[in-house]
Amino acid sequence: VDLVNKHIGVQAAGWLKSLSGVAGVSRTLVAALDFSAPFIQGLATLGSNPVVWARAAGQQFRFFRNPLKLYSYLDDPAVRATRLERVAAGGASDTFEYFEAMAPIKRALGKLPKGGEKLQNAFGQTYGRAEAAFTGFTEVARNEMWIALRRPGMTPNELRDLARSIDRMTGGMSSEALGIGLNQRNFESAFVFFAPRYTRAGLAFVGDLFKGGMTGRQAQTAIGKMLAGGLAMYYGVCSALE
Repeated sequence: VDLVNKHIGVQAAGWLKSLSGVAGVSRTLVAALDFSAPFIQGLATLGSNPVVWARAAGQQFRFFRNPLKLYSYLDDPAVRATRLERVAAGGASDTFEYFEAMAPIKRALGKLPKGGEKLQNAFGQTYGRAEAAFTGFTEVARNEMWIALRRPGMTPNELRDLARSIDRMTGGMSSEALGIGLNQRNFESAFVFFAPRYTRAGLAFVGDLFKGGMTGRQAQTAIGKMLAGGLAMYYGVCSALE
């Protein structure tokens, strides 16, 4: 990124942004239309708290059937209070990067001379519902994990560490909050990672295994139980097939 900035300078920002946009469209079309969130972004949550995971997974299908249910959930006074407290402590509030290209795709479909409106509607009824399901799963998982792990009398630093652990556990991390510049973010999106924030969050959560305090305990518990569950399932399947 520094080399690009040195030799091209300001011009780099334009084409990096365009290439990042192309990568975003590809990311949306390839990875967004499924129910994989509980088994990818939510896998560490399953290891940490299976009850929260099951609740979030169930809500995912509810939000897919009726996306308006997601707004009703977010507008619930108790949920709003929990979410506000979590975000105030440094928790994530932005949508997942798989859906960053939703608006550009809808605009492009609307400009088509024939069938644009119908294609926009079809896109909303498929990928729009998938966005509600995916967003709903992460919101429910983060909020419920906050309720489950927050303890009275926690210091601001402990609350910040908890919010950060929950974000990383669910595949969320703000590149802007880390001080990563726009050109680097666009470069990573276009050339380096399929999902930069998710990749960075996952690697950071694994790195937390070697830390102490709440951050380390959460990572050790979630990943340890996840590995133990995977091993038990593998052993059970192998035993059944013998």
